[in-house]
Amino acid sequence: MDTTESGHVDEAAAESSTLLPFSDDKLAVCLEVLAAIATDMNVVELPAMRNFRKVLAPVSDYMESRKFKGKGRKKYLEDQELRREKEARNIKRKMNDHKYINSATLRRARVEKLNELLEQGKGEEENAFLPLIADGAADESTPTLLLEDGHHPVVVPKVELNKQRSCYTCKVRYEALHHFYDQLCPSTCYWGWSLATLRETSHTLSFVACAEVNYTKRMQSADLHGKVALVTGARVKIGYHTALKLLLAGATVIATSRFPHDTAERYAAHPEYATFKHRLHVFGIDFRDLVHLEHFLDHVLQTYTRLDVVVHNACQTIRRPTTYYAHMMPKEATPFAQLSPDVQTTVQQHHAFTDALHRHDAMLADGRKSAAATGATHMPSSIPSALKSQVPMLLEDHDMSSSLFPQGIVSSFYSKLFPLAVG
Repeated sequence: MDTTESGHVDEAAAESSTLLPFSDDKLAVCLEVLAAIATDMNVVELPAMRNFRKVLAPVSDYMESRKFKGKGRKKYLEDQELRREKEARNIKRKMNDHKYINSATLRRARVEKLNELLEQGKGEEENAFLPLIADGAADESTPTLLLEDGHHPVVVPKVELNKQRSCYTCKVRYEALHHFYDQLCPSTCYWGWSLATLRETSHTLSFVACAEVNYTKRMQSADLHGKVALVTGARVKIGYHTALKLLLAGATVIATSRFPHDTAERYAAHPEYATFKHRLHVFGIDFRDLVHLEHFLDHVLQTYTRLDVVVHNACQTIRRPTTYYAHMMPKEATPFAQLSPDVQTTVQQHHAFTDALHRHDAMLADGRKSAAATGATHMPSSIPSALKSQVPMLLEDHDMSSSLFPQGIVSSFYSKLFPLAVG
């Protein structure tokens, strides 16, 4: 048999494998009948169509099983309804968990600040791209002294979640939600080991609950009367709250910032400002000016008899353009006599220190002129630290477009929003 004959045999075999048990003419007649019935389904209900219905029933069941994934129509619809009910229950559980999670003090405070940002940008299409990131500390009651056993006396019942979460610190799974922290486990554990597991394995280790330890340390205080603390970068965020914690504990605090007037106003707005205003001394210092810094350190040595605590929080790694702080210049340029009495009390030593620097710079005026003649330059130490923040260092410092710094929109610290392009 040659190649041509074998090819014809293969084609014939393929045709025979697809042969129908009826002729093409009968198939055409069947399709014609079904098409006619499809135009008027009432025909199927006629008595003469009884045998037709019996013959068509298995075909209908087969087609229905294909359509409903191998199930009957009724079974398929029941399963779909059960699935929808299960999804609705899961959504309800998630919504309940989300409600409880958002009610935790730390998260609730940030959600409120996020809503403030949303309110600021409402109706401004050009601000739709701005990052809505809630930030800042969550204020609670004033820190108090701990009990003798080192624990805070307040006991708040925990909420049980429907779905377990992983602790941010020790990664243990937990369901009970702490009243303040939503991402820390409230149950006792040790490096991810549950208390029950440790008891079963007879481990004699010190136990720690991540949420309780953080909350205890957050609310912890001590008697610091007679102590002197230096806190740099004390205007906002952790620097502000560190200085405030020391003040409420009774310490005398030397707080530094490039913007002393704004810093003093923030502390003056605290409800207990009257109890610590005479122990708070705010100085305007730009640590990029080393000569100014040396004068400040000499002033600290000459003015204070002791220095017990140093918290160096300034000199952050993220650099802001000059426009970021431009809106603060009018406040920082306000003369001392025009400041409120509370602010005057806080920055009195700062202005006395600045006046001394003015006199010092005047004494060295001739020396500066001779240095300038040789090409050397120096920024006088008596220049306010706030103005030094407006000295352009890069080309981007000259960009003051509203697209980078939208008018009327500020962060949760009442500073200009920080553009994403600057890092």
